[in-house]
This record gives sequence, C-alpha cells and structure tokens, in this order.
Amino acid sequence: MPMKTHTLRLAFLAVAVAMVGCAGSGFGKAVRSDVESRMSSIRDQLAACYSEALTRNRQVQGTVVVSFVARSGSGKFEDVRVVRSDIADPAMQQCVAGHVGALALQTPSKNHVAVEYPLAFSAND
Repeated sequence: MPMKTHTLRLAFLAVAVAMVGCAGSGFGKAVRSDVESRMSSIRDQLAACYSEALTRNRQVQGTVVVSFVARSGSGKFEDVRVVRSDIADPAMQQCVAGHVGALALQTPSKNHVAVEYPLAFSAND
C-alpha cells in the first residue's frame, strides 16, 4: 500500500506589530520587513515543529499566534510566548516559541518593538 505524503502549507499571516516607546522613533516598514524576514528564515524549522505535531494527531491544523519583544540595541527576540493557538499541542507550541526565541532583528531598532505574529499551519494530502 503506498504511503501518503503531506504537503505542508505554512502561511505567515499579516503581522500585527506595535511599537513600545515613543511615537516617531523610526518604527516603520523597515522594521516590519525585518521581522517578516527573520520569521521567514525559520520556515523550515516551524514546518518541522508542525510535522512532529502531525505524528501525534493527523488532523491538527490551525493558527498559532506568538508574541515577543525585539529588544532595542540587540534586536534579540525575547519574552516569546504563544498567546493564542488553535493547535492544542504543548510540544508544538514550545517548539515554535523556541525557534522564534533564537531570532534577532538584522538591524536593531532604537526602541523595543512588541510583536504579535500569527502563523497558520495546515497539511494538504
């Protein structure tokens, strides 16, 4: 009997980025683009987190929203946590948060940047 393969669809939904600090501090398209670029750089790792979740539950799919702060000066993504999830798989949530927590902005901002980033996971047969 042939083995089924799944094609992973991982959608990076619209980013909800909020600035923590003074208005007019330079937060704009460049920072938003940097956040999106950093998140896209871990696409394969996030797919691996999801693939592991699929081994535990073949029907799992949905959106995971991660929250983090890109620190001023370093750009390091800190205080990473899952704030909402349609996927009730703690191991997957921890895996996603761990990979996000390893990131930093390529061009750090002068101020802290608070981010909520939704990720949509689904498998197509």
